[in-house]
Amino acid sequence: MEDISFSKKILRLGLPIVMQQFLGSAINLLDNFMVGRLGGAEITAVGLANQVFMIYTVLLFGISSGGMIFIAQFWGENRDEAGIHKTVSLMLTCSLAAAVLFAGLALFFPRALMSVYSADPAVIEIGAGYLTRVAPSYVFTAVAYCFSMGLRAVGQPRPALFTTVIALLVNAGLNAVLIFGLLGFPALGTNGAAIATSVARAVEITVLAALVYAKKMPVAAPLRGLLRFGRAFAAKFFRTAGFVILVELSWSVGNSLYNAAYKYAGTPAQTAVQISGVVFNLFIVLSYGMGNACAVILGHELGAGRRDTALRYARKVLGLTGILGVALGLVLALVIPLLPGLFKVTPLEAELTRQVLWVTAIMMPIRCVEYAIMVGILRSGGDTKFSLLMDIVAVWAIGVPLAFLSVRVFGFPIWACVLLVHAEMLFKCVVCGVRALSGKWMNKVT
Repeated sequence: MEDISFSKKILRLGLPIVMQQFLGSAINLLDNFMVGRLGGAEITAVGLANQVFMIYTVLLFGISSGGMIFIAQFWGENRDEAGIHKTVSLMLTCSLAAAVLFAGLALFFPRALMSVYSADPAVIEIGAGYLTRVAPSYVFTAVAYCFSMGLRAVGQPRPALFTTVIALLVNAGLNAVLIFGLLGFPALGTNGAAIATSVARAVEITVLAALVYAKKMPVAAPLRGLLRFGRAFAAKFFRTAGFVILVELSWSVGNSLYNAAYKYAGTPAQTAVQISGVVFNLFIVLSYGMGNACAVILGHELGAGRRDTALRYARKVLGLTGILGVALGLVLALVIPLLPGLFKVTPLEAELTRQVLWVTAIMMPIRCVEYAIMVGILRSGGDTKFSLLMDIVAVWAIGVPLAFLSVRVFGFPIWACVLLVHAEMLFKCVVCGVRALSGKWMNKVT
């Protein structure tokens, strides 16, 4: 009966989260797919420009998932809406501060940012144009992240799913019109994709905020005191969530440096990495959904004081995500021969893409389990100091050195470089997996 109850909870929370995560990622991934019809330089430029967005959104995820720890436990404890409102207010304050910083960098230093990831002047110029036009979307994304993650934490992910569907439809329509010049509009190429994304994100947050406040959902913090949360609560929040934010920032900057290393392998290799990244993000959302649903369920159990149930659920999640990872890897392996044909690439770029995708398929189980451990289990129990330490060791002592050594010193082919970088995830799976099974991660942060 407990297995049935757990499965129902995972499906009820996980499926809407999977769909919302998939569609939310698709708003930016759609740019990559449609720009992929323009050529290899355009694919690479937009993919590398979105490395800035990746660092930014992972930082937002750190802020919001840190807040989810508190919201889930406030909700599981006694439906404490006052505590939830303070948490949402603090999440919004931090997220908007990050939005101003990253939007400013994208608007005023786009070529400097692109130069970190590419030595190709054409790629730098295309990417700089994209960054300046997509920068306004960063502000809209910040607010949307706070509300959608907050709704997940109280077990109400459907409103965010609904608004994400609307945003995706708007983005798809505007992409077709502005990238390729339909309906009498000029063909703006990658710049059109950026404008479409900004408009879609604005529509998304407008509709989501209207729903949250019109229906008086638990995350609808009073507008009068929206950015007020109190110093005492802020101190408590950052003692736990601060480590989550640092984990995500460390991970995102490190992963961004992998792409900085790959620029020394040449533009065709970078194109292969960017295409495989687009494909990976479409496949991994099932794992993300399960991990986020797990974080909510475990948070509710810990908030209610049911530690034994939380530990049993955590162990079930490890088994389920391992099976899911194997299944996703097999499906990806079957479709690899077809995927390069979706993009306008040279024969060399197509072959390199297939090689990198094979590495992605083989390592899919490890990536799924690692996410479930780090985000779904350890984070739900507030075990953030341990997570930060392990992530720093894995990314900065293993992943980043291997990325630069494999490309610059040993000159390995790009597939071998990508494979070596996965050693950091394997390390986290082993060390943090032992921690997850031990139960030492369980804390009641509220």
